[in-house]
Amino acid sequence: MLLGILITALLIAAAFWVALSMVRLERRLAEHEQQATQRLLEPRKPGERSVRAETSTALS
Repeated sequence: MLLGILITALLIAAAFWVALSMVRLERRLAEHEQQATQRLLEPRKPGERSVRAETSTALS
C-alpha cells in the first residue's frame, strides 16, 4: 500500500513538472514570436540582410 502511495505521488509530481515545463515553453515561444514580429515590422537599413535571408542561412 505504501508503495502504491509513493508511485501515485511520483506520478502527480511528474505531471506537475510537465505542466510547468509546458507553461515555460509557451512563454518562451510567445516572447520569441513577439521579437520576430517586431523585427519583421522594423524598416531595413541599406545593405542589411532580410530576416528571410538570415533565417535560411541559419537553417542551412
